[in-house]
Amino acid sequence: MPTHVALLRGINVGGVKVPMAELRAAAAECGHDEVATYIQSGNLVFTPGPGGTAAPAALATALRSALDARLGIDVPFVVRDRDAFAAELDANPFGEPQDGRLLHAMLRDGPVTDAELETIERARERARAAGSRDELALVGTTLYVSTPDGYGRSVLAQALTLGGRDGSPARNATARNWRTMTQLLAMLDGTA
Repeated sequence: MPTHVALLRGINVGGVKVPMAELRAAAAECGHDEVATYIQSGNLVFTPGPGGTAAPAALATALRSALDARLGIDVPFVVRDRDAFAAELDANPFGEPQDGRLLHAMLRDGPVTDAELETIERARERARAAGSRDELALVGTTLYVSTPDGYGRSVLAQALTLGGRDGSPARNATARNWRTMTQLLAMLDGTA
């Protein structure tokens, strides 16, 4: 079974196109085994090759370099091992949603800065002022965003992302809906 998940940030949604076959090939070129992708939004599961590092930051850097060498596209990755990824699912403060498209996890590649905390609070206030039912919770480095009326219409999600600019918690993160999160864990556990 694969032991790690790698998530690309900002691909196949805003003009940067990465075919999943190319993503799998880049991972294989890094020496990784059990390489598989899920849907077209940059979700990769794999097992680091023998003798290589299993450190998530080093894996992210190597995958980023390999994809850049293949396609000339410099795309950041967020990498987790199976246990860290499962812990992020377990830490979800909103419980299991009835519709997995209405709960998102923003997985970050580092701690939240003071500027990002301020953006989170402003986003929360903006959503409340607009009468939104959206909620969020920061647990560790993961931001959980509940959008009962849909992520695409969410005042909170829009205020959080702010186009990925400095001070935006989305700048160093990639968001996945709960359906994708649970499917990736099933792939890691060999139950998918």
